[in-house]
Amino acid sequence: MPAALLAAILLLLAPALPAPALADEAEALYARAATEFHRLRRQDPERIPSTGQGKGWSAAGRRFLAVHEAYPNHPRGPDALFSAGLAYREAYAAGRSPEHLSEGVALFHRFVNTYPRHGLADDCLIHIGEIFAQDYGDPQVAYLEYRKVWELYPEGDQAPLARKRAKALEPRLRNILASSRAEPAEEARATAAPKGAEAAAVPGRTPSTTPGVTLKRIQYLSAPEWTRVILTVSEPVEYRHARLPAAAGKPERVYVDLPNAVLAADLKNAFAVHDSRLKRIRVGQSEGGRVRVVFDLDRVDKLSFKQFHLPRESKIVLDLHAAPAPLPPPTTRLSEADPPAPETARSLNRALGLKVRTIVLDPGHGGRDPGATAFGLKEKQVVVEIAKALRDIFHRERPDIRVVLTREDDRFIRLSERSKIAHRLRADLFVSIHVNAHEIERFFGIETYFLNLTSDASALRVAARENASTEMQVGDLNAILLDLLRDTNIIESGALAKTLQTSLVSRLKPGYGVRDLGVKQAPFMVLLGSEVPSVLVEAGFITNRKENGRLKQRAYLQQIAQGIYEGLDAYIDQQTLSASPPPSPAVARN
Repeated sequence: MPAALLAAILLLLAPALPAPALADEAEALYARAATEFHRLRRQDPERIPSTGQGKGWSAAGRRFLAVHEAYPNHPRGPDALFSAGLAYREAYAAGRSPEHLSEGVALFHRFVNTYPRHGLADDCLIHIGEIFAQDYGDPQVAYLEYRKVWELYPEGDQAPLARKRAKALEPRLRNILASSRAEPAEEARATAAPKGAEAAAVPGRTPSTTPGVTLKRIQYLSAPEWTRVILTVSEPVEYRHARLPAAAGKPERVYVDLPNAVLAADLKNAFAVHDSRLKRIRVGQSEGGRVRVVFDLDRVDKLSFKQFHLPRESKIVLDLHAAPAPLPPPTTRLSEADPPAPETARSLNRALGLKVRTIVLDPGHGGRDPGATAFGLKEKQVVVEIAKALRDIFHRERPDIRVVLTREDDRFIRLSERSKIAHRLRADLFVSIHVNAHEIERFFGIETYFLNLTSDASALRVAARENASTEMQVGDLNAILLDLLRDTNIIESGALAKTLQTSLVSRLKPGYGVRDLGVKQAPFMVLLGSEVPSVLVEAGFITNRKENGRLKQRAYLQQIAQGIYEGLDAYIDQQTLSASPPPSPAVARN
């Protein structure tokens, strides 16, 4: 038995008292459930797989869950939910039922979302990490769950254990990264839909003799509050979808039907997702030429569909949103200065702490494309000076990092070529440098962008101006960039943008009173196709007389470069795992 599981079970020892000795009904119900838990432990000391024992454990889990749902604000509410998760872990160990394991993961996730500041929240993350590492054989998700422990609960007693477990997974993760995250055949078989499951809806793959739409690929992105799935098809299609309730042991599902369609030859029949909203995606083809994609859901509050049409393909996008976590009970006292929880979704590169070795700086515009112009100043001149100054700072302060500019003189480079330069140089970060413009002169300030869909008119205006040298339309880019939503690169770009914006404003606000316009998202062509964290900095408005005057001063451009450097330096320092992490204070368990 894992040490963390054994230690956690000790929590159940104290309340296992006769019901008359307890103060109220919640305590009495919890004690009865705990007594049954320990009875099962005594009956199955060697944890020999047994279908009957698995059912007994799942019944114990349901008893604990009933206590939690009846008394969520009682002190035993969190204990009961945590104990329900433990019981389902035991159910899986006894009977090897995948449903029990999935339920255990869901209950531990539910605990963290419901009681994020409870002392057992970090224990839940440890359990989730163990399940993915040991039972699902998924070291990537396991690593991210362990990392949440020391990021969300750095002073908690589980932080040292989480670091140790994460460190042990690094060799496996590096092998996965080296093989381009290719899933082995064994994993594909392991995650395939069970025989007979959803047979009428998702039959086995059957070659079609009728030409039609091809389902080319399926991609998904998991973020803390939502999951996005992108189905790429060869042409627009009138698809049909429906949401099915949980029934007969099956989870809640959503299916998408594509009429007169075929599957791409390399598309898998099923693969696991294992986030807090989507468990698995399955796909199959019927004799009649229909392709059906089925999504096994887990506590999804709402979902939405949309379709984007491109010249050579079309994309069906499904967004799944989790139900909001309930507010803490009135009896819970929170710290007056409680900081918000940090973003915990991470790209694999960041999770592994791979070092940043090469940064590509992209001075915007150039040559026949002057960029924004006002009061005798051209954007293309300003940004190349900032980029050169930034490179010089790196050469002086961080000689271990190679910094390359996409251009150093007044030459035109296509927007689509700039991210390709970063790709050819195997860059780890990509920063495109610009200055802003507006029809109204009084507009001023600094903002940093990363690539994403948006409907914000102001962000689209900026994107349209910066994309002016390309023949593509902003509407097209909004669709094309969906291809970039693989892994969590988009989340990393957001984190980079936030760090850089904060540093840049901190550097310039005291002496110049710059306005912080924040971090925004928009479809920038220059960021499209980048496979590394990428941002676009708008370092002031050239159309504002005061900022225009500053942008003509070399000393001010040097301050901008210094601010960007400090942001990049801070971000880079966050990427490297410490070989010997500082110990966190431990609390003895009994």
